[in-house]
Amino acid sequence: MSGIRERGIETGVFENGMVIVNHRSTPYELPQKYEAEHYQMPVAYTPDGRGILPGHSAVWVTGT
Repeated sequence: MSGIRERGIETGVFENGMVIVNHRSTPYELPQKYEAEHYQMPVAYTPDGRGILPGHSAVWVTGT
């Protein structure tokens, strides 16, 4: 279980990580930092390009 309970946010938990899908049109701030974040569409307006999931996109995360 991911622990993420937000309207328009879908998660899929696997043995080696988790996929987070933002179905909303607005960006979603990830609830924590992960060891690895592989974005479908990286965000250019954050210093390291991490932590913000754009609208209508997905990210694969591993580690906490």
